[in-house]
Amino acid sequence: MPYFVNGLGGRSRYSFGSPISGSQVRYRDDYGAMLIESNKDSMTFQFYTQAGQLIDSYTITSMLVDLDNPVHKAQPQAYNLKQNYPNPFNPSTTINFSLRQSAFVTLKIYNILGEEVTTLVSEKLTAGKHKYDWSRTAGMASGVYLYRIQVGDYVEAKKMVLLR
Repeated sequence: MPYFVNGLGGRSRYSFGSPISGSQVRYRDDYGAMLIESNKDSMTFQFYTQAGQLIDSYTITSMLVDLDNPVHKAQPQAYNLKQNYPNPFNPSTTINFSLRQSAFVTLKIYNILGEEVTTLVSEKLTAGKHKYDWSRTAGMASGVYLYRIQVGDYVEAKKMVLLR
C-alpha cells in the first residue's frame, strides 16, 4: 500500500535521515504541495514544487467490479496513448496513457525535425492509467511537436501544437 509523506507543518527544510525501506522518491530541494485528483476509476497523487515543477506522480486504479459486467475494470486491456489536451496548447499540456501491465516506459517529446526535446518518463510504471503534465516550454518556438511512448515492443507517437 503506498504511503505518502508530504509537508513540513511550517518548519524549515531539513536533511533526510535513513530512507524507509521501499521508498521510491525523496525530495527536499523546494517547498511544494500534493495535488490529488480522483474519480470513480482512479486516484492520482502529484507532488509539485511551489514553482510548478512536477516531481512525482502516482496513480491508484479502482479494484471494484461492475456487477453487470464482472470483468475486472481496473486493468486496461491494451497499451493506449491518448491525444494530449489542450491541443493546441500554451504553456502546458497533459498527456494520458494506459498500461495493461507493469512495464518500463519511456515518454519523450521531439521537435518536428525528430530531435529529442525532453524525456517525461523513463522508469518502470504499474499497470493502469497514467497522466503527465508538460509545462517546461519556456524559450520554445511555436510549432508542431511529437510525443512518443515506448513500452517494450509497443511504440506510438502523436502530434501536438505549441502556440505562442
